[in-house]
Amino acid sequence: MNNLQETVGRYSASGRSQSLDGHPLFQQALRHWRPVLDMLGGQPRLQDMGDRYLPQQVGEKNHDYLLRKERSVLEDYFNHGIHTLSTSPFSNPV
Repeated sequence: MNNLQETVGRYSASGRSQSLDGHPLFQQALRHWRPVLDMLGGQPRLQDMGDRYLPQQVGEKNHDYLLRKERSVLEDYFNHGIHTLSTSPFSNPV
C-alpha cells in the first residue's frame, strides 16, 4: 500500500483522469489519512513502517531493535471496529 492511488483511487476532471496525490489538498489531508491507512494494513504494515510507529530507543543495539520490532503485536481491533460500526446501521430492518 505504498502508493495511495491504489487506496484512494482516481477522479475525473474535464474528461481526463488525473492523479490525486499531486493535488495540494490531497497532500494536506494525507498526513491525517496516513495513520488510518497504515492501521488498515495491520501488523505487517506497521512493522514495515518501523521507525515511524516503533522507533529505536536511544542506546538500543540494531539487533535488539530488529528483534523487538519482529515481536511487536498489533491486534486487529481497528478493522474490527470499522466493520462493526459500518454494518450496525443496517442490522435492523426499517
